[in-house]
Amino acid sequence: MTPRTRSLDSILSLVAILLLFSTGCRQVERIEERRDLPLRAWNRDLYNSEGVQVYATTSRAAREVAQKAEDAAKLFQRKTGEEPRQILFVAVSNADPIDEELLNAGIQGLSRISGKPIPTLQESMKKEAQRKGTKGIEDNDKVVQAMLSMIPGILESPTPRPPMLWKDAVVIPTATRVNAAVDEILLFLMEKEDMSTLQRILLTPVVAIAKRYVSKILNSVQDAIILGVHAQGREGWSQERVEQLIKETLEESGFEQLGADITNRTKEIRQSNPENTADEDINPE
Repeated sequence: MTPRTRSLDSILSLVAILLLFSTGCRQVERIEERRDLPLRAWNRDLYNSEGVQVYATTSRAAREVAQKAEDAAKLFQRKTGEEPRQILFVAVSNADPIDEELLNAGIQGLSRISGKPIPTLQESMKKEAQRKGTKGIEDNDKVVQAMLSMIPGILESPTPRPPMLWKDAVVIPTATRVNAAVDEILLFLMEKEDMSTLQRILLTPVVAIAKRYVSKILNSVQDAIILGVHAQGREGWSQERVEQLIKETLEESGFEQLGADITNRTKEIRQSNPENTADEDINPE
């Protein structure tokens, strides 16, 4: 090997190391030999990422969810001063086929954490959609699937499982799944309002604001669900304390600021759009 070749190899190695640290890339490996958990569950392979176990279709999805799991565990410890428990995770990426069990895990998880019956939660979600001017959204199967696919869920961990592993597994949609779901919902809303091409173009900044905040909100929802699983059934923890922890986590999402930003930006766009009349409203109540 010539000095020039060695120099090039050294540079490439250095670049690879810098990229590894700059992207915060955590190690992840697919488990090849069965230990305590099945190698496959929910049509996914079992991965281990620095101690976090994730069922996923790709190592990239496993890595993303494992990082979320670790961040949420640290958040739980900061908020409560208690040690987080070992939890199993299931990653759902956009490339994964629609799975009814995983879709339903979202509403089941909310029910288990909140202590409210599933029909009550479904009715509450329906009324909230109607209140916000999105009546009919519950009748569109694609949109309903998109909404459910964004929600983190809870499933029972497969058996046999390690003694220290908690009985509930947490389903986490990846960023690609969330982005695709948001696009599906926004398309439905635009078509529902019969917006022209110009109006859709003018709404691009509003959509960008909405997607940014939706991502932030869903991140908090994921944290809340994971923290709820860490707290559920813990000695000395009442249901009220678990609900308070979830509420505090959700309040950090900035939901109220989302509404204010979108409302203000929409008004600015409509005032600057000559096609609009005084009695028009993009999303009438």
